[in-house]
Amino acid sequence: MDRIVTNLGSVTLSDTQHQVLSKGRNFVPTPKQVPPLDIIASVEHSLTSLERSKAAEIRGAITTPLSHRATKCSSTLTITERQELKDHKH
Repeated sequence: MDRIVTNLGSVTLSDTQHQVLSKGRNFVPTPKQVPPLDIIASVEHSLTSLERSKAAEIRGAITTPLSHRATKCSSTLTITERQELKDHKH
């Protein structure tokens, strides 16, 4: 569902800029790849309260697939929208 975008500036928005802004303030683009080290660190922190054997089992199930390949994500932005964000980041 596209949201209404009200342009309060003096610069006219391109169609791509309008599309990106209509995704809403809470929209967050997905990264190009899953950050495996961040996920592993987060899991490690969560496992501190578990029994050692259970923690080791979960650790193995999570870290093995992440450490053997770069996991790509499906993008929530088109290439044009991603480029538009990059161009107007500053």
